[in-house]
Amino acid sequence: TWSGGAPATVAQTPAPGTLLSIGVHEVSLTLDPGAGVVARQGFDIIVGARASVDATPTVTAVTETGATLGGNVSSLGSGTAQDRGVVYSVLGTNADPLIGGTGVTKVTRNGGRGTFTSAVSGLSAATTYAFKAYVTTLYGTTYSNTRVFTTGTSLTFSSGLALVTNRLVRPGESQGFTFNVANSSAAICSAPSAASRLSALKSPI
Repeated sequence: TWSGGAPATVAQTPAPGTLLSIGVHEVSLTLDPGAGVVARQGFDIIVGARASVDATPTVTAVTETGATLGGNVSSLGSGTAQDRGVVYSVLGTNADPLIGGTGVTKVTRNGGRGTFTSAVSGLSAATTYAFKAYVTTLYGTTYSNTRVFTTGTSLTFSSGLALVTNRLVRPGESQGFTFNVANSSAAICSAPSAASRLSALKSPI
């Protein structure tokens, strides 16, 4: 902060807005308040490439209370992995889960570049979750795109009828249902529109 009486001129090298390449760059600031008084300050800036994560994370083995979530760290950029794993949240609470976000749970998986999976437990049945894979290096945290999944639903038929209401099945999404049917009777499943398809099956208790 310049507190002299006359306006001071500040020059920066490289100029503000200059796109710096990966590496170490020396930056200098020159303060010229006039009257032959010049002050200079120099410091180094380290520019590095961020890590890369495949756009689509993975989800398998979905049950009523758990799932196996994962991703692929395709590049560590200029750094080494400090942390990697998945973050997830209930879709209705937070549709864009980020570390430290509202309702977000982080599951860390050791390692660096390559594929990984994390077994997640303690989920609520019949609930839709949003999740992302992530990796953190010295140069920041990189996330995959958001993907959603819905935990399994257990249906017990009462008086010949079991209902699932207000359930949205998104394109490309799989949802699991456990049918508790007495005497190996057929459970006939139907959906309100062609966008949601359920198949008929037999499932004894």
